[in-house]
Amino acid sequence: MTFLKQIVSTIFLFAGVLAMAQCPTTSVGGDITISSNCTISTNLTIGGNLTISNSSTLTIDPGVVVTVNGVLQTAYQGGAITVNGGGTINVGGRFYNNTRTITSFTFSNVTVTVNNTSSATVVNDYQSTLNLTNGTSFTVVQGDFHNEDQTTLNVDNSTVTLTSGDFLNDDHADIYLSNESQLNLNNGDMNTEDQSIFQIDDSDVYINGAMNNDYFAQLTVQNGGTLTITGDFNNGINPIGDEVTAGFVDVDGGSISVGGDLVNDYGSDITVDGGGSLAVTGDVTNDQDATINVPDGTFSYGGTLTDPFGGVTSSSSDSDCDDGCCGSGCTALPVTLMSFEGHEIVTGVELNWTTVSEITNDFFTLEKSSDGLEFVEIARVSGAGDSYDQLDYQYIDYSLSNGLTYYRLSQTDFDGAFEYLKVISVGNSGKLSQLSVSPNPVYADSKNVQVHGISAEMTWTLFSINGSVQNSGSFIENSQISVEGLQKGVYLIRVSDDVNTRVTKILIK
Repeated sequence: MTFLKQIVSTIFLFAGVLAMAQCPTTSVGGDITISSNCTISTNLTIGGNLTISNSSTLTIDPGVVVTVNGVLQTAYQGGAITVNGGGTINVGGRFYNNTRTITSFTFSNVTVTVNNTSSATVVNDYQSTLNLTNGTSFTVVQGDFHNEDQTTLNVDNSTVTLTSGDFLNDDHADIYLSNESQLNLNNGDMNTEDQSIFQIDDSDVYINGAMNNDYFAQLTVQNGGTLTITGDFNNGINPIGDEVTAGFVDVDGGSISVGGDLVNDYGSDITVDGGGSLAVTGDVTNDQDATINVPDGTFSYGGTLTDPFGGVTSSSSDSDCDDGCCGSGCTALPVTLMSFEGHEIVTGVELNWTTVSEITNDFFTLEKSSDGLEFVEIARVSGAGDSYDQLDYQYIDYSLSNGLTYYRLSQTDFDGAFEYLKVISVGNSGKLSQLSVSPNPVYADSKNVQVHGISAEMTWTLFSINGSVQNSGSFIENSQISVEGLQKGVYLIRVSDDVNTRVTKILIK
């Protein structure tokens, strides 16, 4: 009888361990597998990997933080997996939706942070689907995001942020952004290739780097969507692997802004229609039977157009694309700015800018700021009046500043009308170079946002878009900023230490 009691006790103990393993209620030192529906209502840490399988739903209650020190992943034949509930999950390892199986993984109304130093921190692979919905904020603090091999990434009314890393959409993989979603690459490049699809619908994409779209990849920006690329945009040629195959771009009621040069090559096609716009700050090269067609939209550039095969055409009333702009939205700008740059020298900061045309331009104004919000005029430089030649300007700011300094350039006509041309930053951003905020956007009934890339000695100030202070504090106790009670709109968060200052935007919906 004693032996039988021991067996029964062992069975009950083993069953208890299994129950804890499937739905933990306290912190666990090792790996966890959740294979049935589970709700977590208290903060806890999983010391190893978290695996979710068997079409399970993990609910993390609002305000609850689950920390996974290892990998967050799906099991083989994981089925349709959901993580929801309004809470937060922080992953110290990789996020891996693959295991060579067709799996659907949905994050709904949760905050996800992945912080790992491996080259491919987030992997959505092999016919899997990753859905980010209902205000989810998905932040990759370090590493790259790979969406590849017949996979789909759906971002619906949610935000994806890569603080420092590249995004790869490859091998028949698809990305769909919709319903005012955001994709932000704060310091990295975007590569879409090998018959993949990247669709931006009523959403915004910001790439602080270059973008390559090649090997029959399809990029679509529509219904008010925006794509901002601070570097070069290569369509049909990928300089990383020297690949030269056609890429296709449709701008249908959306806009693409390129801060560097545009290369459209090897039979590639760009169409600007539906009142959309394609604006390039630098040079445009349209070569090897490639086409840029503007049926109903605007195509403009600030540098030189190279079009040896005559592939750039516009069917609107302004059909001449050789003068820097063609299409329905072209107007004569007072100043067409080719570039505005600054760099540190021994005696201060050298500022250089170049124009390719000026119409009734009286003078330029240079302003300076330490926080990107409040600017002070430091110089006025005479303009050329009317000119259609390339003109170079220079000014040296002999007042040295520590950390990051912002410079704003504007121009004023003879009649007093003026416009801001560009803002640049010069200097070392130091420890604040990795600053980011999540979730972003955030809903009006939320209490706090999480700030990443900061330390305890830093202070913060929250401004409305018109510059009025809403709140301020420090990060001594935690890395959160209160947004409780704020109205819907765009706000600015300024973070400072003893040397540097950075400003980032946040949207309250």
